[in-house]
Amino acid sequence: MILVTSRPDVEGGSWSFRFHVQRNFPHRLTEIQLKPLPPEAAERLAGNLLHVSELPEPLRRQMMERSEGNPFFLEEIIRTMIERDALRRDGDRWVAAGDVGAISLPATLRGVIVARIDRLPDAAKAALQCASIVGRFFTRRALEALGDDGGDLDRALADLMRAEMIREQRRLPEPEYLFKHALTQEAAYAGILLGQRRALHRRLAEHLEQEGRALDEQAAVLAHHWSLAEDWDKALQYTAQAAERARRLYARPEAVSLYWQALGLLDRLPHTAERIRIHIDMTLGLVIQPGWARDESQLREGRRHIGTAKRAAAEGGEVGLLVKLEAREGNIFDDEPLVRGAVARAEAFGDRLTIAFAHSEYGSLLGNLGRYEESLGRLDRASELLGAEGARCDQAMIMATNLRCYSSRAGRIHDALDYAARAREIGDEYGHPRLRAWRAMESEPHLYRGQWAEAARVAEEYLPAAFELGESSVMLFASGFLGLAWLKLGRVQDARRVLDRAAREGRARAGLAYPMSFVQIALAQLHLAEGDAARAVEAARQGLAAAERGGYRLEQGAAQRVLGEALAALGSRQNAHEAFGKSLEILEAIQSSPEVAQTLLAHGRLLAKDDPAAGGALIERARGLFEAMGATGWVTEARAAL
Repeated sequence: MILVTSRPDVEGGSWSFRFHVQRNFPHRLTEIQLKPLPPEAAERLAGNLLHVSELPEPLRRQMMERSEGNPFFLEEIIRTMIERDALRRDGDRWVAAGDVGAISLPATLRGVIVARIDRLPDAAKAALQCASIVGRFFTRRALEALGDDGGDLDRALADLMRAEMIREQRRLPEPEYLFKHALTQEAAYAGILLGQRRALHRRLAEHLEQEGRALDEQAAVLAHHWSLAEDWDKALQYTAQAAERARRLYARPEAVSLYWQALGLLDRLPHTAERIRIHIDMTLGLVIQPGWARDESQLREGRRHIGTAKRAAAEGGEVGLLVKLEAREGNIFDDEPLVRGAVARAEAFGDRLTIAFAHSEYGSLLGNLGRYEESLGRLDRASELLGAEGARCDQAMIMATNLRCYSSRAGRIHDALDYAARAREIGDEYGHPRLRAWRAMESEPHLYRGQWAEAARVAEEYLPAAFELGESSVMLFASGFLGLAWLKLGRVQDARRVLDRAAREGRARAGLAYPMSFVQIALAQLHLAEGDAARAVEAARQGLAAAERGGYRLEQGAAQRVLGEALAALGSRQNAHEAFGKSLEILEAIQSSPEVAQTLLAHGRLLAKDDPAAGGALIERARGLFEAMGATGWVTEARAAL
């Protein structure tokens, strides 16, 4: 059994850990949310702590009112009263002493803790404040580095342990301690004057640099301390180093946060040739990360940094970097002329890896716009160039991502599965974690082929790897494919489990309109399977709105189709026919034969209720498209409908 306690802080690592467990081990998770103690329980706790039940009423009332059912708060109040001689020891019991009604207790938990810190001996208070600079866990050696005398330090640590503000965590290989509660650390830290705080962070950073441990591993910690020491040059050096390390380790949220921090530091510093190059690297490193922008404000800020980096690259003659920045910006912001210009610049430059990057970004943009044939041509060119340069993992990523995806959507299902198999082979050869995560997306061509069980198997097997790496597109899209596969197999509860998890994940991560539009489409299908047509209409409209905001043509067409099915279930046939018509118009314009065939099949079923001949004609068209693609499961479904 693993027992974990944490505060509900959405910015902390515990929140990410909680989501990880909810995603991957929901069947083994028991979550207990601790609520404030009711008054009778708080009084019982106070009595147990003090071995006394007859507390004077004024004292009892003050304790209960202040603590508000928080056990830690109550314990701190009791310790405060003991330290202030409001309670004194009488054998194995505690008794009220003096005029307890005259005692005024701080109104907040922070206030109680601060008051207790202020009553510590000077050496103990200084040691506690130094420890708060280090963090929740700290070593004796770190405190020594911050300037405390060894003899006084031993006494100070003993005083702090007696006061139960810190605990000894271990003795070997060196003494290590921890704050009993994070709030104690925060209160001690808040009591340090700003100038002293900066000086202590500097001394600690210098100590860590001299310790001899691998600086790469400590880069994030050093960046933190140098930043709080307000040594912006040192902070930038280690923040950039930590960002690159997080990227290599696929620690996506940490990498994104560190890239943003590095860019913020660069805004503080005068421009030099070295810093200009760091700015270009940090900008490019940021905007290739999944989920790098949480909202419109960060998108605008990111584009500002891209503009600055582009000017610097142009002035410095860094053609390869300029191409990457232009191509990436054009893809992110749907600026086709900009991407086209980047491709032309890359071709003139002549470097094959740069040309491959530009064609890959252009192919990605075209695919998002639903221009699949053009997209596949660009992506094939990029793949060939990468293969010729021996960049096999990069080549495999293009196969596993866009080539597999847009081949599926164009109805080239055999090609999609072939690209996926080749990427899988390279991924196995190199043990590439990101390629492993993207295997979950092989469920898409299997779904288009109508191989429901195989789509479910692939997604279930590899989705955990996607969640582990934080591959947001895979996490949401493959969850949508898996949910639809379970619905086709009649396993509604499994579909509910998967899609609820995907919806939670999408809400927790901003800036994921593209895959979330598809999750909403799958949720609409789930609501239909559960017989809740009204919720299906709502989910379909949410998916449509997200797709329209991002200009995602295929998702718009799919959302209109599911909206038509939901409206039909509500009995609104005329509106349903209109939705099916819009779906067909969009999907035929982008020539996505699998999606066109699905809309024909769904519309034909509805139309056949009033006009069997007209409905049958639509279903027959759908069957022909499914047969041409080798979509055997869908062919069977169309024949059953006929």
